[in-house]
Order: sequence, then structure tokens, then C-alpha cells
Amino acid sequence: MKKVTPLLLGLAICLWAADFWQTKPYTDWSDKESQKIETNSPWSKQVPVPLGEASGGGGGGGKRNKGMSGGGDLDSTLGNGGNAGRAGTQEVGGGVVPSGTASMTLTVSWRTALAVREAVAKEKFGAEAATSADAKKMVEEEQKFYGIMVGGLPARALRGDEKMKESLLQNTTLTVKGKDPIQATDVKTGGNEQRAVVVFIFPKTAPFSLDDKDVEFATRLGPIVVRQKFHLKDMTLNGKLDL
Repeated sequence: MKKVTPLLLGLAICLWAADFWQTKPYTDWSDKESQKIETNSPWSKQVPVPLGEASGGGGGGGKRNKGMSGGGDLDSTLGNGGNAGRAGTQEVGGGVVPSGTASMTLTVSWRTALAVREAVAKEKFGAEAATSADAKKMVEEEQKFYGIMVGGLPARALRGDEKMKESLLQNTTLTVKGKDPIQATDVKTGGNEQRAVVVFIFPKTAPFSLDDKDVEFATRLGPIVVRQKFHLKDMTLNGKLDL
């Protein structure tokens, strides 16, 4: 019995330390857990940006825009992004926001990742997520591209014209060390009169693997520069890389 006890204790510790998305089905996730996946998880990061940079965008963006395949209602992807306030020293796209600088927080999230789609489905359908045909489709639909969202932008940062779209595509990449950057091929915008979201579409012509270690997302939206690294070893679900 003395030999078995340490093994059981070790197993209990492993289960206790495991992330909830690895230990229980998404239909059992709480609202708080679903929101964590969408805003602060291996697939979703909070990126502070100085308000001085963000305030330079032009034009209005009040039009509401529903949806990207497999990504749910774009209006539901804002999460906690866009919270403005005073902050201490913070990293911003590889740099630092000086102490006392007013800043806003954007959310950068892999919307095509299964974990994120499950979180969106659970948040949208609640207790019916386990039986809803629409939830099942959202979760099981094949993703033929990578989709990365930047949420919490001021609506004025997006003009919504073709020139803006071309600029976004030219300045948005996914980069792995030692490989050529992957350029965004399409962009979808949405949100409301106060906040805007942008979903960038990337081809899967050169799929990522755990051997790549890290992938960096980078974009420039007028004066707003966003850079965020994601650690691929943390972005696994059911034993597979989940992007």
C-alpha cells in the first residue's frame, strides 16, 4: 500500500495541475472558463497599446458585421479587449509602455482553434451547447485557413474601404524563425459604434508544427502596431496542435 500511495498522489497532483480544457469537455465549461479561453489562454492574449498610438486612426466604423466561418458572431469576440486605463511599465509588441502612460488593451486570438470555437459555442448556446445542431456545426466544421482576431479596437481605427483592406493585408503576417513569413490573404471587420474587431485570414499552405516552437503574429493598423508571440507547445488540445 505504501508503494501505491505515492503513485496515486502523483496522479492526483497531475490532474489538479492540468488545465480545464484538457480535463473536461467544453459543454461542462463555466462562463468564466469560456471567457478565459477567448481572452487569456494559450490561444488568446491581451496586448496593451498606448492610447496615443490608437487615437490616430481615422474614419468611422459603426456597421455591425456578422461572422466568419467557424468563428461565430464577430460581435461576440470582443471579450474584455479595449479596456483603457493608466498602467505601469508594460510590454507592447516587444517594446514597453512607460509608467503612467494611458493605454488600451487589445485581444489577439486564434479564432479557428478548436478550443476557441468550443468556448464561443459554449458562451453562445450555454446549457444547450451539448445538443444544439448549430453548436455542433461551429465546433466540428473543418477550418481551411488560420483566422486570427484583433478585438477591442476603437471603431475610428477602421475606415472600411478597399484601401484600408489592402494596407492591412500588406502589413499583417505570421512568422516562424527560419521560415518565410505567411502573408494574410483576406480580412473581415465588424463590431459596433465604439469597438471594432478585425479577423485576418491566413492560408494553410505551410502548416505549423510543434517543431516551429513559436509563431509571431504582427499587424499594423494605421498608427497601431501589434505584435504577439504564441508558444505552440502550449496550444495543444486532445494531444494535437490546435490552431
